[in-house]
Amino acid sequence: MQIKKMCHTGLLFILASLTPAQADNDNMQDTMLTFHLGELVKKNSETPLPYLEFLRTGTMSAYLYELPADATDTQTPHDQDEIYYVIEGEAVFTAGTTLTSVKAGTILCVEKFTEHRF
Repeated sequence: MQIKKMCHTGLLFILASLTPAQADNDNMQDTMLTFHLGELVKKNSETPLPYLEFLRTGTMSAYLYELPADATDTQTPHDQDEIYYVIEGEAVFTAGTTLTSVKAGTILCVEKFTEHRF
């Protein structure tokens, strides 16, 4: 499969999914957790990866993902439904054969096993 590079202005987004995550990786020790975007962005910039997993429980996970301008999104289909919330930037998002323009404030829901990328 060839990965097509989509032109975009750079994206910062949150990805959350319901997943059969391992219970021993569970960081939900209280009835509620609070995350601050600025702190997550800083932590993400200190890692070599474009994403930061900041939440994992027995039933869901969440990531902050930064895709620089004109970078290639190498995502592959996942085995759980996903929600994306675009924090900043603009791009074209492809899910299956559907293309849609996204920008800050856009929320996307992608069905499991669907080919998708920015």
